Amino acid sequence: MLNDKINGTIVWLKCKDCLAEYPTFIFSGDTDMATSGYRAYTSIESKKLFLYSMPEKLSKGTQVRLIRVDKAKPRKGEDFQAYLRRANNAKPVYVYKCIACTEGRSLSVKCMTTSELVKSGYDVVYE
Repeated sequence: MLNDKINGTIVWLKCKDCLAEYPTFIFSGDTDMATSGYRAYTSIESKKLFLYSMPEKLSKGTQVRLIRVDKAKPRKGEDFQAYLRRANNAKPVYVYKCIACTEGRSLSVKCMTTSELVKSGYDVVYE
């Protein structure tokens, strides 16, 4: 939990192409309504992670966009039961569009706390 009203996780991303690193915020809630209206934008230049509660306030940073979720795929010659065991234990890989080079693909490097993000030089701004 980031504060009393916002639940979610700070995720540190790294682009496979330009090697840019930056944070984003993944909102979480029991229902879609719990996260409705919230948006996270990142500014690499000013080193800020903006969390907006109302969409009309969007003015700073760039929204990190999820492109796809890669899941385990069957291997050639693998029987179905073995695939299911492997797939059920494999973590999905979330692939994001890079906000630095706009053509690259960013992957999650780690999850962070707010204090870890601040120590890395970023500020969290609630608007």
